[in-house]
Amino acid sequence: MAQPNHFLPPSRGFTLIELSIVLVIIGLLVGGVLVGRDLIQAAHLRQQVSQLERYSTAAQTFKAKYGALPGDIAQNKRPDFGLRNDNIAFQPCPVNDGGIYACGGLVASGVETGLIYIEPILFFYDLAFMNLIPDKINYSVYNALVTPGDTVPSLALHPEFGMVALTFQGRLGYYLGITPGFGNNWTWLDQHSSSGALSPLEASQLDGKLDDGIPSTGRVMAVMSTELGIPIYADTTTQCVADATAKAYANTDTPAMCRMFIAAW
Repeated sequence: MAQPNHFLPPSRGFTLIELSIVLVIIGLLVGGVLVGRDLIQAAHLRQQVSQLERYSTAAQTFKAKYGALPGDIAQNKRPDFGLRNDNIAFQPCPVNDGGIYACGGLVASGVETGLIYIEPILFFYDLAFMNLIPDKINYSVYNALVTPGDTVPSLALHPEFGMVALTFQGRLGYYLGITPGFGNNWTWLDQHSSSGALSPLEASQLDGKLDDGIPSTGRVMAVMSTELGIPIYADTTTQCVADATAKAYANTDTPAMCRMFIAAW
């Protein structure tokens, strides 16, 4: 019969000090991951702010040099500056009115087709053609093709979404929340912006950097939808804002809930 070995060292667990060290290490690792994520988010937010400021500076330079906003040079004057005007659906509005609008018109046959003159898209083509922005914006060869990263810029924060330029209440600005697709009527912005582009947290941070942090006032605003290409202020019905007063953004990082209008200056 085997005799028990009384000389084996007694088994022992972790001491409180050892457990504390392990927990501290885990905490440092988790904290590092969270800090890293916040730093990446902050960097993306700075890129988005820089992108918007770059477009605004370019638009001011264009207007000072050519006497009109990009996209708003009269159709018969565009060739004088080397700008294309060979697509009836990719033209400025018939009247040089000092703003950027989506306006209706008639095709050559006299049949009303709705949206013909699409200055909100042409705005970025003109800036790119004059080498005032680094984006490569293609001139649509068939009506009003809306493609982020192709015929309209992609958002720096979310490249899968795009933006267009608009004038609302006399203010030039950018509508953030355009999705890929094709539109050829008055409701094209509605068709391509059924969802938002930013989370409420991102919208709040962007608003705080550029404006007052309130979704219903100031230069940066959360918008509900569009009507004839014009944003309807302010967003009081979706999960982007906290309640119907639209005094604060919702406290969530749920993606793609907020559509934004940001005045250029």
